Amino acid sequence: MQATGWLVVVLAGAMAVLGAVGHHWVTARFAAGTEAARAARLLAGWVPAAVGSAELTRRVPSLLGAPGAVVLTADAAGGLFLVVVLVLTVRALRRLCRPGTAT
Repeated sequence: MQATGWLVVVLAGAMAVLGAVGHHWVTARFAAGTEAARAARLLAGWVPAAVGSAELTRRVPSLLGAPGAVVLTADAAGGLFLVVVLVLTVRALRRLCRPGTAT
């Protein structure tokens, strides 16, 4: 993929982070509802931020022309971060979808 394509991926990651921060700011101002509703809004806010920051971690070093070892290390760290986000998201969804937590 050309550098322009990777730049689009980085911009999408940055937009995901900014969107999640904006979402968190709005929901923090208007926090109401049950604990499950608040947890669902939090989940909807931090997952895009985590995925966006992982993409930024993975792609920015190669766009800046870093040495190969740095690029590989950043790519591995970003991939590991995505796996951790996936595990935490599944755990949070399981906690939200327990019987008796629906409103």
